[in-house]
Amino acid sequence: MRGDYYVLYCEELKEHAVKGGSLEQFATTIGTTRHTLNYWGRMYPEFREAMDEALILRNAYWNSRLGYIKSFNYPR
Repeated sequence: MRGDYYVLYCEELKEHAVKGGSLEQFATTIGTTRHTLNYWGRMYPEFREAMDEALILRNAYWNSRLGYIKSFNYPR
């Protein structure tokens, strides 16, 4: 099922990601699938941009929560 696309989903997706949520979780929240999100990303450039931003926001959230950057021990 492809589901109906709404421009509102762009901001909702970013709000979801800034709290650490995945694309799959967002899809479930709005009653659709990751496949549908990918389809919307191909059909609607603004949604593709929101998806790209969401991945960055989600990674930033989890990196800060897990202390990812601080845990690197680079050889000197």
